[in-house]
Amino acid sequence: MVKIPLQVYAKMIGKSRQTVDTMINDGKLKAERGGHGKTTYIIIEELNPEDINLKVDSSSQQPPLSKIDKTFSAFIVELKDQQREQLEKMDYIHNETIKTIKETYDKQLDMIKDNYERVIHLKDEEIERLKKEKPGLFKRLFG
Repeated sequence: MVKIPLQVYAKMIGKSRQTVDTMINDGKLKAERGGHGKTTYIIIEELNPEDINLKVDSSSQQPPLSKIDKTFSAFIVELKDQQREQLEKMDYIHNETIKTIKETYDKQLDMIKDNYERVIHLKDEEIERLKKEKPGLFKRLFG
């Protein structure tokens, strides 16, 4: 899936911004509306070269390369920005996951230590109680 700014998409297909907007309203294109004063993005599941209709300059019968270069440069910059943004999100999620795992591990380790200390303390108390209440049994068990 690729998100392309409406202006860039219009240039790529050789249509006006208004025509592309109409295509969105007619349901011919998927779009993510940016709201008043915000960029609208065209959502393309798969980009086919046939979808790009470059206008031909009538005098040379060749596409105006400077316009094509600018359009594709803007498109590439937009894709790189989206990719960078996705990588930053993934990096953040990765770091947060590691942080959560470490915190959980530390908490569980602390709980184990606390329980161990309680068991050891309880064992010592039981041994002392046995020594006082049943000295004969204590002597047979512990010599």
